[in-house]
Amino acid sequence: MKKTRLVFALTLVILLALVATLFLMQTRLVSRLNNKLADIRSMIQQREQMQSNTDKFIGELEEKERFFSQKVSRQEKEPLELIRQLTLLAQQHGLKSIEFAIQKRQKEEGDIYRLPFVMNLEGEFRQLVLFLEAISNLEMPVSVDGINIERKEEILPRQKISLQLAAYTLLSSP
Repeated sequence: MKKTRLVFALTLVILLALVATLFLMQTRLVSRLNNKLADIRSMIQQREQMQSNTDKFIGELEEKERFFSQKVSRQEKEPLELIRQLTLLAQQHGLKSIEFAIQKRQKEEGDIYRLPFVMNLEGEFRQLVLFLEAISNLEMPVSVDGINIERKEEILPRQKISLQLAAYTLLSSP
């Protein structure tokens, strides 16, 4: 009977040790799973933040695209309306002898084409400054790529001015 009790007690101790070991292993496993779950939640939160930022960025890009598509003319192979506007502005600012030389258009990105042209005119420096300021306020984007001012004795007090300009247009087919 003592042997039975001893075997029973020993079996009970082994079972308790086994249960305690399983309990500790389970606790560690739960702890690791909780850590992984916290990492996954953190990653989900970061991705949601990135998605939110991406959506915001896409919205801003679409808004800018709408803004610029209103400003850039469509299907215009030569910037005729812009030339009319520039001629009128130049005349309003007292500039004379206005001439244009349109150059070959250049493909930029996608359907956007750059339409370079040269504008030759005569005037005083202050008239030129006011004219360039007026160009910067035009609806259509115009870049001033270069300015050449020549002082000629026969047209003083005016100077001969050559502006290298470029307008931009959207063309679906070149």
